[in-house]
Amino acid sequence: MVFSKSKLVSSIGYILPLLLLPFLTMTITEVAHRSSFTSFFAWLVLHPGQWASGYLLVFGIMLILLLLLKRIYWAFIVLTLASVSIATISRMKMKYRGEPLLPWDLKLGGEALDVSTFFSAQAILYTLLPIVIVLAIGAVMVWKLPAPNYRLAPRIILAIVGLTLVVGMFGGTMKARKVFALEVINWDQSMNYEQNGMLVGFLLSAQYMQVQEPKEYARAAVEAIQGTSPKPEHEAPSAPNIIMIMSEAFWDPTRLENVAFSRDPLQFFHTLQKESTTGNLLVPVYGGGTVNTEFEALTSLSTQLLPAGSIAYANYVRSPQESLASILKKQGYETMAIHTYHNWFYRRNEVYRLLGFDRFISGEFFSNPEKRSGYIADQEMSRRIIEEVKNTDKPSFIYAVSMENHGPYRLGKNEENTIKVSGLSESSTNILETYIQAQTDVDESLKMLVDAFKDNDEPTIIVFFGDHLPMLGEEYSVYREAGYFQDSIDYDDYLKMYNVPFIMWDNFSSDHKKYDDTYISAFHLAHLTLSKAGAKGNELTDYLSGMFDEGMTFLPRKDFYAQAHINEQTLDHYTLLQYDRLFGEGFSYHGEPPAANEQFQMGSGPITISKAERIVTAAEPLEPNQQSGLIRLTGSHFVSSGIVYINGKQAETTFVSSEEVHAQLPDNTSGTLRISYQVLDSLNRKIAESASFDFTP
Repeated sequence: MVFSKSKLVSSIGYILPLLLLPFLTMTITEVAHRSSFTSFFAWLVLHPGQWASGYLLVFGIMLILLLLLKRIYWAFIVLTLASVSIATISRMKMKYRGEPLLPWDLKLGGEALDVSTFFSAQAILYTLLPIVIVLAIGAVMVWKLPAPNYRLAPRIILAIVGLTLVVGMFGGTMKARKVFALEVINWDQSMNYEQNGMLVGFLLSAQYMQVQEPKEYARAAVEAIQGTSPKPEHEAPSAPNIIMIMSEAFWDPTRLENVAFSRDPLQFFHTLQKESTTGNLLVPVYGGGTVNTEFEALTSLSTQLLPAGSIAYANYVRSPQESLASILKKQGYETMAIHTYHNWFYRRNEVYRLLGFDRFISGEFFSNPEKRSGYIADQEMSRRIIEEVKNTDKPSFIYAVSMENHGPYRLGKNEENTIKVSGLSESSTNILETYIQAQTDVDESLKMLVDAFKDNDEPTIIVFFGDHLPMLGEEYSVYREAGYFQDSIDYDDYLKMYNVPFIMWDNFSSDHKKYDDTYISAFHLAHLTLSKAGAKGNELTDYLSGMFDEGMTFLPRKDFYAQAHINEQTLDHYTLLQYDRLFGEGFSYHGEPPAANEQFQMGSGPITISKAERIVTAAEPLEPNQQSGLIRLTGSHFVSSGIVYINGKQAETTFVSSEEVHAQLPDNTSGTLRISYQVLDSLNRKIAESASFDFTP
């Protein structure tokens, strides 16, 4: 009897850790992600199938780790540290961006820092706290609790069970979905994680990284849709310049009714609205994810038809796509993109080539630019746009993206905040005053641009809009305090949270439409711009033009379709066209699919070295055979960040102008020198270079 009781106790000591520790891991992970014990316990009661599936996932992984780490407590520590680290990062992303960490976030590198810059010191401490708690619990277990000894043979068997469980239930088609009746909420990822749990929600999202083919997708279906598209009428001057500017975090803060300002922060913009086509642009992102708005504006495709939270440039633009750039290029336009930041950010250096742009002038090609708050000033971008249009013989299409107004908007970001705010708490006042100070610079930059083309003989269109609302405080604190919106659960709040003002100004017409009584999705911008310019579109923009005329001017999140009175048939047709172009066979191209621009170039033009000569001063004359000293290189398109290479080695380089640089000659060299000029980016990658130039001193 004593032996049996001892054996029972021993068995319990082996089995209980295997059963309880996975539940503890899941508990700590979910509490860290939700920042609430109440929410966790409510989840256990309301969604038993969901937490059971999450428990089995953690259970299976822990059994596999037990084989590798030998001790169950070490398996618990490693797994819990990993899952809690992911949960806390996801929680912080939720706090500032309104969406959790998603599988496609893992494809982004430096772009992830775009969110982390908003974290305060207090937020970082809160992020580290769950990790410290896990380490403390693990230390107590390892040093204070008796550790069951699982021998090799049982560990192998348990690992096989765990592997079978993880692969069988959560791999492939994910059988756990049917077994536990899991609902995939891919239109609202915060709700997805709330209902399914963070770990299972993450896996469910990963399954939907690949967009499913519509059941009715076929050549005949696509061609039937195109046959219904009316051809828009175009009346405008021949080939006007088109300048499209997506201004970082541009929004109109005077929409906050309970807040007073000492003066109008957007005085020129508000004046320009009276003489321009204006409206409310419904964008797909809040606080970040800039390129999703850009993707819609350039391609006429909707990110609402892609998995929620995905980044189109990172996940789906992997082959040539028709865009506003390629459409206009076929009609004789010089097409260029300008962005005052790293060329590699969100893969723009590759995506712009796939979209048909001729050139991309990234931040590396601005020479000694003025910077404000660490970013190239918007006025520098306006000057560059004016210069590029002036130096181009063809009509210009310029798509430009600014950076000066990028957050975070902490006190001290600006040298001085000259506009005062009243009606908010001190912390919210500091955030809002910091934000609107940069808005005044945006306003001045826009004025500079409009003034340059207002009386210009060349017909010109300027389309100006924001990419998303600014991230004003944690969990929308400024907006909530001002009574503007609470979150995106309510339909009216959703519309406020995702719309920014836009204008379409030109110097040749008086036909200005006001779209104040509706919302316009960013994917409608291209056909509206083409219509204003009198330019032809493609099959997709023609279809969208008809859809717009029928009253379907915007597409909200899926759960708001009914409230937005979305025409399901029209949406189905648009979905087919989008799938055909982004993922399908390209039937809508009629045998002429788009091609990447093989002449695509970084910078304003090719870098050339046309002449090299020694610089001789009276103070330090050079002997005829002396190789040391300075040489002057003359040519074109030099930039301040460029470097001269002599015989393959980097030389000390001094930038003088876009047509002249100086370089230090190496010591103890003889004969002909091979000289080249290169531009490197922040990742130390070569993004532009000249042809080699031979020089004999």
